[in-house]
Formats: sequence, structure tokens, C-alpha cells
Amino acid sequence: MGVKYLWSILEPACKQGSYDDLAGKTAAVDLSIWIIECRSVSTNHRNSLHLSLLANKENYVIHGTSITFETLQRENITSQQLYLLSAPIDVVERYQAFLENSQSSSSTQIFNNCSELWFGEYCQYSFNLTWSFYDIVSADFSHESVELNEFSKYGTCYTFIECNRGPSPSCIDWREICDGKIDCLDDGRDEIDCEQLHMNECKEDEFRCSNGFCIPKEFFNDEPDYPDCIDRSDEQYSYSEDESSGNKGCYGNSLFICEETKCRNERMLPCGDGECTSDRCGNRRSDVLSRVKLSRHENLHLSLDCWRSLICLRAPFFDLGNLWDQVKCFDRDDNEKIFRNSCLSFFFFPAQPVLLGHVYFAYLNNQSNKYERGVLLPHYICYDQELCEWLPATVLIDGATCRHFFELDIRKSLLNTETLQSRILEFFLKCSTTNITYVNCPKSKPYRCANSSKCIALNRLVDGFLDCFQGDDEQITNSCEL
Repeated sequence: MGVKYLWSILEPACKQGSYDDLAGKTAAVDLSIWIIECRSVSTNHRNSLHLSLLANKENYVIHGTSITFETLQRENITSQQLYLLSAPIDVVERYQAFLENSQSSSSTQIFNNCSELWFGEYCQYSFNLTWSFYDIVSADFSHESVELNEFSKYGTCYTFIECNRGPSPSCIDWREICDGKIDCLDDGRDEIDCEQLHMNECKEDEFRCSNGFCIPKEFFNDEPDYPDCIDRSDEQYSYSEDESSGNKGCYGNSLFICEETKCRNERMLPCGDGECTSDRCGNRRSDVLSRVKLSRHENLHLSLDCWRSLICLRAPFFDLGNLWDQVKCFDRDDNEKIFRNSCLSFFFFPAQPVLLGHVYFAYLNNQSNKYERGVLLPHYICYDQELCEWLPATVLIDGATCRHFFELDIRKSLLNTETLQSRILEFFLKCSTTNITYVNCPKSKPYRCANSSKCIALNRLVDGFLDCFQGDDEQITNSCEL
């Protein structure tokens, strides 16, 4: 948990500042790693969690034991041990300097070993509450509010690469980097050089996570609810994750499995808070990403009437939020007439790729519309054939390589109105993420899919997911010997 979140928990806002300013009803809260100056922590906390800071103003120890540096040295106590005893970091630093120089003038300096629940250089602070730190954090997160106009409510924005994730306020989440699918629309930079992770080798006493990270072998398959791999690959896979949503309880949850892990596989959409879904995010991130792509501002290539008819015909797909204020939907027959009379002969909707940076939904207004559970289906799916060389286009429309929707080998009957996009995603994940054609597959991805230029890592073999369009990656009988 970052300092930023700790500040929000100990409301009102805290700031780095002076130490031991008690006169103005402020108190320095020493948390061993950082020092924060907080105004009365109890005021107006949104969770009605009333904290007040107890402070002993005297510079002598009441709630602890004083030990000189000389005594600590004689007992062979290290600065690391002081740190583990929750000594203030400045005391730890002074003791380390004493050990390195053994100056007699510092031998009488004091470390105060505080009693339980007390802290500070003189053990002078404590909170008069029975809540554990876990309870405080959980109470704070459980009261997160959903405000659909603030994208920050739906997770984090990774700012260390320039990424066109789509129309504002869309942004890339750190979990979407090196996840096996292109999210940056300009150049796919979120997947550049990711093969270096696959080249990492682990020691004999280590387990290799699917993403190439290493953990001690004893952590493998030890606690299903507490994975040690950031991609959760050290714990048993639940197929319910693929059917609907993994970590569904992460919205408003501060647990490590939510805050510090990413999705197990690229078929899931990261919701920005630890939840992974093929359906809809509990925090509505999936709705926001879809809504901004469908907005009027991002589809100015269509007439206003055409755009309105498409919103109405595709309405069951998404929570359209404020888009409903911009349209007036009629029955399907009337919307169909508007579609025929106002839309271009061929167009993409939305104008942005719907998946993987290159997959588009295309429509022709001279073809009959097909629906599934009341949702207008695209007439054609257009894509980058260089990435999907195994999938020859059956039609070229205005230079775009496309196939009719019903020519794609995907299950057409939808279990619910949210699964069409996830089915199409699973189909096109068999394409490559790079235009580079290897004569020999690189060391990081040594297996070449049959009749394809796509190369995959060995850990993708026989893992329950089709990565090759012919499915040969799931038919290898000697995968452990490769």
C-alpha cells in the first residue's frame, strides 16, 4: 500500500512535515518508514471511524524500555533487528552510523523499545481504539463511491509509458502491460519487449510463474486465496474465472490479492482494482471504456441520426449512462429505417478498434441486420491480416480485410448480452501481436504454431487455452521435454 492511500485513510489529509509539533493539536505519526504530520485523525472520516491520537508530551519513556547503543552493540544487535522492532528510521540510521564508527560520544544514545500499541521515538503515541489496521483499511475501501465521470474511481492510470488507450478518460492500467494483448492503439507499446520476461530462468529451488518471475518452491500451491506470483499462476486455477469473473469481490477490497496482482490470462479484462472479468467490472470500468468509444464525439464520421440509430440498436450491450440523454429510441423497425436512410454504405462503429488494436466492427446499410438477444450484430469483422495470416480475408471493403461475422468460427448463441466481445477476443487472440516474421522462433517463445508464424512460450503449451489457430498447442504430448 502506498503512502498516498495511507493518507486518505488517516483523514484529514496528512503531509510530510515537522516532528513533534503538539502545540497546534498536531501529532507526528511515526510508521518506521516515513514520518507524517497529521491533524486530528478523527475529524469527519467518511466511514465514521473515530480515531484520536493519545500523546505523552514528556520526552521520557513511560510506555517502553530504554536501551543504550553501547548495550545494543554488546548484545550484537544489528540495525536490521532494530528496524524489525519498529524502531523509528532515524534511530536505526543513527545506530548504524554508531556501529560503523563506534564513536564513544554516541554510545549513550538511546533506543526506546516501545510497549505494544505505542510508538514514536519516546513511545509517546498511541491510538485509543480497538480497530486493527486491517479493519481501518477495510472500512475505508468498503466506502469507495462510484462516480461515473471520474475515471480514477475505476483503478490506476499507468503514466510511465505514453499510451493511446482510447478516448479520454480511458487510460492503461499497469495490469494491461505485457498481458498478451495490445491495448495501446498507436503502436502497441504495452507489449514491446515483453518477450524478455519469458527468457528469465529460475533456480532449481524456485517455481517459475507464467510471466517469468520466480518464487520459492515452497510457496507453490500453498494457499489458494493468497497467490505469490503476481499473475496468480502458483495457485490452482478455477474455471469459474473464465466463465464470468475472477476476484469478483475486489471492488472496495484492499486485500493483497486485489491490489497487487494481475489477471491470470489475457482473456480477462482487468478492472483496475484487481477484479478480472470477461463480463462487466463491478466498478464499471468496462462500461466506461465502451461508452467513450461509442460516444458521439468519437464517431463524427457518422451522421447524428445514423449514430442515434446504432446506439438504440446496440443498446443492450452496454450501460450507456449519459448517452441515453443524447438519443431518442423508437421501436426496432423505426430504428432500422433510420439506419437505412442515414448511414453510409460501409462504416466502422465504433470508429476505434474494439479489440487488440486492430479488430473492428463493420456495417453495410444494404444488408439485412441480424440480432442476438435483441443486440445488433456486426455484418463484418475487419482485422490486420498480417497479424492473422492464417485467416484469409473473404472480402476487401475500402481497403479493409474483413470476414462476414458468421464466417468466424465462434459460438454464436450468447449466454448473455455481454459475451459477444469476449468470444471475439478469444478467437483473435490466436493472431500474433507483432508483424515480425521469425525464421526461427526466439528463445523466449520457442514453440511455433502449426502453419503459422506465431511463436509462443513453453508455459502456454497444454494450459487449457488455445493459443494456436489449429489448437496444436493443446495437443502436445511431450511438452515437458521441449
